[in-house]
Amino acid sequence: MALLALSDPVANTWERLYGDVLAGVTTTSLYGAKQGGTQYSGMKKHWKSCGESPGEAALRPDRNTLKAMKDWMAYHHPEKYWELYQAKRENGQPLKRSSNERARVFCYQKFGIDAKDFQSGHVRGVYFARRYENTDAFLRGEIEASELKRKHDHSPEALTEYWRKLARKRAKSLMKDGRFSTEGFFLDSILGASWEHAKQM
Repeated sequence: MALLALSDPVANTWERLYGDVLAGVTTTSLYGAKQGGTQYSGMKKHWKSCGESPGEAALRPDRNTLKAMKDWMAYHHPEKYWELYQAKRENGQPLKRSSNERARVFCYQKFGIDAKDFQSGHVRGVYFARRYENTDAFLRGEIEASELKRKHDHSPEALTEYWRKLARKRAKSLMKDGRFSTEGFFLDSILGASWEHAKQM
């Protein structure tokens, strides 16, 4: 999926919807980059490490608590609520990104809660994929979109074949070391299950 996010159909759809060239894509790993590497560490042809996140994201309250916080903001701080949840740019996109995250930080401050007490501490690896040889120059505004030079074949077929080669290599290595497992993921066992059954599992 991470590779297919770089694909031409995704880039074309992005440009059609937002009017911008998709020159690069950023992602984060589930866990820190220093913990034995991540799936992106093995895809260096496309994904480059940018270090790690600081792990300062605020823990998310449950839905009911978040709704109560939003209702409180709307009543007591309507301008801030408008800025985070209603204001739009000219192109229709939200004025502010990560509105729930920003709202949590705002409410914690207003309630006198130290946000550091509610940080996840969950460090993630940060990665960036350049779709063009001169992506950086384009993002700095030094060249026009017409001057972008292809870096790789970003067709779904080419990206899928690249992934297959890596997957074969990984499987052979695991088999050689006796670490290959045929067990599925936990999530596999809840496919098609009802919500109540999935919660019990």
